[in-house]
Amino acid sequence: EKSYNSGQEIGFYEAYFNIIIYDFNNRNLLTSIPVSVHLTISRPNKISTQDILSEIKKLYFGEGNRIENSLFFEDIQNKLKNLKIKRKYTNKVGVTKTFIESDAKKILPSYFKNNLNAYKNYVSQVLLTNLSKHNDLAFVPYNEGELYGKTLKLRFVNQRLIHNVYLPDPDIHIYLKIMNFKNVLAEENASEKLFYYASYINVKFIQPELYEMNTE
Repeated sequence: EKSYNSGQEIGFYEAYFNIIIYDFNNRNLLTSIPVSVHLTISRPNKISTQDILSEIKKLYFGEGNRIENSLFFEDIQNKLKNLKIKRKYTNKVGVTKTFIESDAKKILPSYFKNNLNAYKNYVSQVLLTNLSKHNDLAFVPYNEGELYGKTLKLRFVNQRLIHNVYLPDPDIHIYLKIMNFKNVLAEENASEKLFYYASYINVKFIQPELYEMNTE
């Protein structure tokens, strides 16, 4: 998109990952840590594919292709530095249901309209990533369309062998209901208007063993 204040072309890149921690002997998931990476790209003219690839490469591999300069891996290193791995985690949290209202579906970008599961995965990952930043919780990865209690297939980059990691059912289930989007005028000046597009999301926390809803 174009900034009318600076005249620069601005692009945004974001990606979401899970750091998977599991017992190598029995292949059972212990916990996962959701992480995200965000990048803003600006150019005086139209942003090319090469510009995007160059900035993404710099983000992951560091300035001058030096991995020690990578901001992405520095963030992961900081997350793992003080992590105390347990043999067993209680109160594992996971998103298990995501529902999108029909009015919200109408204004989704075409890619998400044709791939609603991808949008559900995106919203769930954003929520879990933010929960992990401020809470010491164990998380079960979310993947729309997959049943919990099944497996996650992993392969190390230097191996051909595929490892099946068994995903437990979360102790605390999160149900998400994505409601209609609304645009709100945030700022305005002589040359441009800034709108925020917001969506109300209903969040339920449920403990199946107690058959009760903790909060909504």
